[in-house]
Amino acid sequence: MHPKIINNTERLVIGMQSTMHHNQYQNIIALWQRFMPQKKKIQNTVNSELIALQIYNDSNTLDKPFNIWACAEVTNLEHIPEEMTSFIIPGGQYAIFPHK
Repeated sequence: MHPKIINNTERLVIGMQSTMHHNQYQNIIALWQRFMPQKKKIQNTVNSELIALQIYNDSNTLDKPFNIWACAEVTNLEHIPEEMTSFIIPGGQYAIFPHK
């Protein structure tokens, strides 16, 4: 798998997040199973693409938890469904791993 490196501007996303430890991959599956039936509630999506996002803190090691997201990019954060939350992806350099 070869990532595409991009310089990106700030992005607004709405979705669901969960916390997991390394080797708890079943949490990723469970998160997407909760998110997919609810994704149609997200208004103002930029496109039909969905984003899988992992957020590690600066001192992340294998024994520390990190956050995972199942989300969609939106044009604004005005309408957030009750069971979801928002996140602003800061502008910067990112590695993109396309997945189908």
